[in-house]
Amino acid sequence: MSKVVVYYSRSGNSKQVADLMAKELGVEPIKIVSDMNWNGFFGYMKAGYYSMMKKTVPIRLEGHLTDDDEIILVAPLWAGDIAVEAHSFVEKHNGSKIDMVVLSKASELKNQERFKSVHMVKENKTYDSEYLKAVANKI
Repeated sequence: MSKVVVYYSRSGNSKQVADLMAKELGVEPIKIVSDMNWNGFFGYMKAGYYSMMKKTVPIRLEGHLTDDDEIILVAPLWAGDIAVEAHSFVEKHNGSKIDMVVLSKASELKNQERFKSVHMVKENKTYDSEYLKAVANKI
């Protein structure tokens, strides 16, 4: 089994964290992509609603996973839950086998028990810190 870093990033923060963790583990990060447009006020509100309602959207991966991979999923927190694209990924894969890394300004992820482990990265921690390297090696 090998570790893989999968991420969804709208603004680039989760990508930055995923890139750092993937580099620490010596792997290429895998990006989750969708055709949803979350831009502007209405996009922001729609994204929050979709997240709260645990809606899924069609996604694709820019990379390859195997059934044996140990998945580290990096995603932002939207309205108390992970971003919609990350939720859609979890619906396709067994959440109890996923180590979740959640970026948040201050809130905590609800329903953490659905994941193998959850690591909250608050905005006050620098994204290039030793903390992220330690998390990557701990998982």
